[in-house]
Amino acid sequence: MRIVALMVALALVPVVQADDDIPILNYDARPPLKQPPRFDRDDALTVNRSDFQVLDYQLMSSEQGERWAVVTVRNTATGQRLLSEKMLVAEFANGERRYPLVMEGKVAGGAVLTRTVTFGYSRFPILRLIGSR
Repeated sequence: MRIVALMVALALVPVVQADDDIPILNYDARPPLKQPPRFDRDDALTVNRSDFQVLDYQLMSSEQGERWAVVTVRNTATGQRLLSEKMLVAEFANGERRYPLVMEGKVAGGAVLTRTVTFGYSRFPILRLIGSR
């Protein structure tokens, strides 16, 4: 009787299966940079001046080369401001710089907000994020 009850209970438990098509993101360790990298660039992307201060970020990537970041920013202005892709730049290990693909939203004056943003695919890891402050 116990075996039958156990079999019935196991049959009712939903089976969770990983979807092989969805890449898993892993947190990346930040490289210990004693000074900012100085790559030779013809046309360096720069960030637009803004009232946002990058408080913290954590880099993530997949084995397929996706590059993501969890970014926490503070609106240092007293009034509401809009987030924009041009307020943040990722610097990659090959010297390339990219804006996030999408970064938008409204942030009240003095508020802190966390967003997860993607920088697309790259075979090189992100070394650092550059903000305007």
